[in-house]
Amino acid sequence: MQPTLIYGRSSSKVRDKVMSLLSLNEIPPAQIFTITPVLKIITIEQVREINEIAATMKGKIAIIIQDFDTARIETQNAFLKTLEEGGDDVYFILTAKSPYRLLSTVLSRVRLFKAEGGEKENLEEATFFLNAETDLSIKLAKTDTYTFETAKKLCDSMIALLQKAPVAGTLGYNKEQIAHTMSEILHTRNLIDTVNLRPSTALDHLIISLYKK
Repeated sequence: MQPTLIYGRSSSKVRDKVMSLLSLNEIPPAQIFTITPVLKIITIEQVREINEIAATMKGKIAIIIQDFDTARIETQNAFLKTLEEGGDDVYFILTAKSPYRLLSTVLSRVRLFKAEGGEKENLEEATFFLNAETDLSIKLAKTDTYTFETAKKLCDSMIALLQKAPVAGTLGYNKEQIAHTMSEILHTRNLIDTVNLRPSTALDHLIISLYKK
C-alpha cells in the first residue's frame, strides 16, 4: 500500500482523516501500531522499532507515525529505506503539522492529504506553490489531493498572498509578474468553478505555467 502523509494544524482533523483511511483499508485494531515522538522528536531508534514491527508482523498492518515533521534529517534519511521496502501488507501513515519540514525524497514517496485548516495554513500552502525555489515535481505530486472546494480555496489564498506586495517581493515576483500570475490563477479558478475541470489537471497547468514565468 502506498505510504500516506496527512498534514494540518488541527490535531482532531488529522486524527479524523487517519481513522477514515484505516477504516477504508479495513485494518483491524490489533494490527494498528502508533509511533509517537520521544522528547518531542521522532528518533532513529524508533525507525529501528518500526523496521522490526514491519518485518515480524503477519498480515495487513498499519504503522502510524505521529508528528513525523519533528524527525531530524538523519532520521528521515534512515526512514527512506523503510518506506521503499515496506511491502504490500504494510500501510505507513505519517502525520505532520506541515509538510515543508520534510525532505523532498520523503515527500516524493508518499501520497499527500491535507486535513482542512484555517487561513494561516491556507496562506502557507499558497506560499509553497508560489515559491519559485520549491521543486516542481513536489508541487505536481500534491495536486491529486485537492477537491474542487480545496482547489478553489488554494487559488483564493494565492491571490490574497500576491496582493501583499512585500510578501510577493520576497517570493521573487515583480509588479508585471504579479499581474500575470494573478490572471493565470483567476483563469484556473474559473476552469475549476464553471467548467468543472478536474482540480489536479487545472492546478498542474497553473503550476507549470508559473514555473515558466
